Amino acid sequence: MPKAQPVYRWLYLSRLAPGQSHDAVAAILRVSRKHNANLGIGGALVFDGERFAQLLEGPRPVVMDMASRIALDARHTDLCVLYEGESTSPMACIEWRAGYAEGTTLDGLMPSSAGAPSQGPLQRFMAMLASCDLV
Repeated sequence: MPKAQPVYRWLYLSRLAPGQSHDAVAAILRVSRKHNANLGIGGALVFDGERFAQLLEGPRPVVMDMASRIALDARHTDLCVLYEGESTSPMACIEWRAGYAEGTTLDGLMPSSAGAPSQGPLQRFMAMLASCDLV
């Protein structure tokens, strides 16, 4: 039986850059949906009107290349990596090459200095996705 390929996950939180229109979100999704399937990347983007939270998952080199480009993207600012790591568990967002939800508050993902939460950022993000209507 072939060994399962590791899945690399990268989750970040950022803010829409000053002067950027909400139209930037549509542009991001158009490009993501066009390219992610060809790259073997799954993921989900949640936008609350001010902040983005995005999970990318797939082969490590591809996800890291995408992460480097996202970090340099002028459409957002204050990028904070909440989680990154490799796992042998299957891709959680395989059905969404670039799933999208808006209007969901991202407050529960914010890093907190008030002690360690009972779940890590990845688990909180996945729980949040379960209640989102991803398109």
